[in-house]
Amino acid sequence: MLLKGAALGRLVYGSPAERPVNDLDLLVPADAIDAAESLERTGLPPQGLFWLGRWQRRYRAELPMVCQAADRRRLLVELHWSLLELPYYIARIPIAEIWQLARPAPGMPDASVPDSTTLLLHGCAHQMMHHHHERRLLWLLDIDRLVRLGDLDWDTVLRRGQRWGCC
Repeated sequence: MLLKGAALGRLVYGSPAERPVNDLDLLVPADAIDAAESLERTGLPPQGLFWLGRWQRRYRAELPMVCQAADRRRLLVELHWSLLELPYYIARIPIAEIWQLARPAPGMPDASVPDSTTLLLHGCAHQMMHHHHERRLLWLLDIDRLVRLGDLDWDTVLRRGQRWGCC
């Protein structure tokens, strides 16, 4: 599994406590989504239009689940099988490349995080496509912190962003 939003707390801010989150975004292989049904037994039932089935995955790339356990305070867990949820990007962004470039998540066995270029492109695209109407400084701070990581190759950022249709 790849961590999306949760990766920012530890990698970009230094500590998960420095980056508030209200959900947990996990990038999983598309063929693992069927196994998500087994999560319902652990108190994470699928929400929304998941009942529409496999064909929907061409047009929708997330499965929201809300934890029903009282001790977890209705935690929202979102399984994603594409980096961005719009059909154009589901087809355009090579998800195998995201997995290939991922690196181990510090302090989290069996989890990985996207490389810095992917995190930056995702952060910018997500802000523009899904939250352009919201004026939350936190998301802009995420982008600022990602830019300052120091391990970005700007030619790679530009080439990948153009290939993905993000810039």
